[in-house]
Amino acid sequence: MTNGLPGPNDYQSTYREGLDTDGLDPEGVYVGTSNGAVYASADRGDSWQRLPGTLPPVVSVNVVVL
Repeated sequence: MTNGLPGPNDYQSTYREGLDTDGLDPEGVYVGTSNGAVYASADRGDSWQRLPGTLPPVVSVNVVVL
């Protein structure tokens, strides 16, 4: 579950509402951090990639599939 996520010396956290899933198969997982980064996983959390850009602290993530 850590493939693509920051290492053990990168101190950031996720708020309670800072994670959401997309309901697709396989399930996509999205998480925002207190440092303004957003990470996405298209394979149920087996691997992650950081999405471009930096936001203010991400307190909530909502996924919409069109």
